[in-house]
Amino acid sequence: MKTIERELYENIETLKGRATRCRDKEIEDFNKEVVKLGRGLEKELEEAKTARGQNGLADIATELSMTSKAKKVFQIIMETLSQHYEAEPEDYYEVAGKIEKSLRKKYS
Repeated sequence: MKTIERELYENIETLKGRATRCRDKEIEDFNKEVVKLGRGLEKELEEAKTARGQNGLADIATELSMTSKAKKVFQIIMETLSQHYEAEPEDYYEVAGKIEKSLRKKYS
């Protein structure tokens, strides 16, 4: 989630910067609309993070009744993967999805 939030924030800031240099009213209006949608997405991501736990992993750990040590190991692994795939977030989500699917299959 952190990667998505960071990318969203950076892209919104880029759009805001471009808007200050734009003189076309139609493009300015479109840019404002896109920034507004982006801010809405930021809010939804924050709400989703709160609902799932700070790192987004709490639900599966709790759902699968992981011990506190297993939760910690799982969290370390997922954070390490997130950092490793920072430049390729799509790859991270693909791997994270496979891990979650495998865990659910094995422990549910």
